Amino acid sequence: MTPSPPRTLRGPYDTEALPGAVSCLRARATPAWSLYLCGAGDVDLARGSPAAAGALTVAWTADGATIAMEGADRTVSFAVAVALLHEPLGALYADLPLAHFEAPARRFWARVMLLVRLPGGAWLIGRLARAGRRGVASD
Repeated sequence: MTPSPPRTLRGPYDTEALPGAVSCLRARATPAWSLYLCGAGDVDLARGSPAAAGALTVAWTADGATIAMEGADRTVSFAVAVALLHEPLGALYADLPLAHFEAPARRFWARVMLLVRLPGGAWLIGRLARAGRRGVASD
């Protein structure tokens, strides 16, 4: 498996120790992100992070990841066994190339849905569909 390209996360973050020798670094502001680290060894993230307001660079390797915490005064770098980055995507569907109807098709289906809601509308649509089938030659 090829490692992912390095990611640089900016802004202030908080450190949190989780059960099972797992640490979590969470962004204080938007864009929100969480970085879960496992196997950091004897690195004390709460005391070792420089100012906790600089940049955080994650470089994934074949056998883990290297974390570089950059602050105004110094840079701390260490290796971890596992680094999992969670970035919530608020506009997930806006970025995907999903199919959509053009204006005439939207107008057509809006009228069909309006007809279905009227009393007798479903019967009328069924009647029109049956009449249309009779006019079309079957294969």
